[in-house]
Amino acid sequence: MPDVPFSAERSPKISIVMKDSGLKVEGWTGFSLESAIDATSNRFAFRVPFEPTPLNIEVFRPYAPGVVQIFLDEEMLLLGYFERWGTGVSGGSREISIEGRSASGAIEEWSAGPTWNRAAQSFNKDMAFDLEGLTAQGIVSRIAAAHLVRFQPDTGRVDELAITPGQSVAEIIGRLAAANGYFGVPSAKGELIYRNDMGDTAPVAKIEEGSPAVISISCNHDVTKRAWKYRAMGSATGQPNVWADELDPELAPAIRGIKIIQPEQQPSDIQAAAKRARTQAFISSYSVSIELVGFAYNSGGGWKFWKAGDVVIVKAPSAFILKESRFIIKRVVFSCDESGGYKTTLELTFPELYSGKSPKERPWFA
Repeated sequence: MPDVPFSAERSPKISIVMKDSGLKVEGWTGFSLESAIDATSNRFAFRVPFEPTPLNIEVFRPYAPGVVQIFLDEEMLLLGYFERWGTGVSGGSREISIEGRSASGAIEEWSAGPTWNRAAQSFNKDMAFDLEGLTAQGIVSRIAAAHLVRFQPDTGRVDELAITPGQSVAEIIGRLAAANGYFGVPSAKGELIYRNDMGDTAPVAKIEEGSPAVISISCNHDVTKRAWKYRAMGSATGQPNVWADELDPELAPAIRGIKIIQPEQQPSDIQAAAKRARTQAFISSYSVSIELVGFAYNSGGGWKFWKAGDVVIVKAPSAFILKESRFIIKRVVFSCDESGGYKTTLELTFPELYSGKSPKERPWFA
């Protein structure tokens, strides 16, 4: 069990660096950085006083490439792009607000079908709206090759995949992930890695109600999100009406019934699709939120920043976590401003859910 020396004082240096020019954005008045499991990208936003000097105009000009790196101390947490700008003057003070995402975020708008030639850094003349006999990695290599998207490990072969003109790359990849039990994990380098084996790692820290670093802990339960049984229905060549079931045995069948799903993508693993449906329902029904002072923790091995996908131990009787229990960080938000200081918000759930398993224990039983 790890020790938990939290710091209520240490605040990292935040560096927002324009990659092409090397310009560092300084003097900001507000900052946030969000990372999460089951997302296509990490997101950031900041506000900064703005003087219309030639360099600032060149860097912050609307629709400029805006390639940005965000560091906490010396560690890069995001490589991405400026995407939304807001500028103006009020009461004699000029300010610019910027929002953006890590590099993989563009697949949310990029239409599937056109294929990319990485060597030439341009689109090929041919398009791919019908794909057959490829694994998930083979599919993303065709339709999202300009972005570093990986299925780790790869899936079995998908018999066929039909893309409707207008669907985004993120929609197609999301279908593949849901049908095969995978969750997306954006990386600090702008990659997007899909995994089905998270949560089976040693805890990095222990969080206890009453710790000086804990601002608040809350928990929400919503049984309407869950069902007694999940039945994934699909078809396979020569085998119509294939299905697979996964139970949520805590719930009474007469009350919570059966949830039937039909994955949009023909699944290569329909059992994994049923597990994914049960997992997603449990994640939607149960969440722990913790606000902490600062951006980092120290568990005896030096200071580290909180990361989505890490496992922690939590005990908080006020949030019905009656005993020390394992949780996985599903979402991290770093935020700071002139009035609130540095703060981290963690959203947690059971770690087994991200590898298709049922939680081993329930924290509301002491």
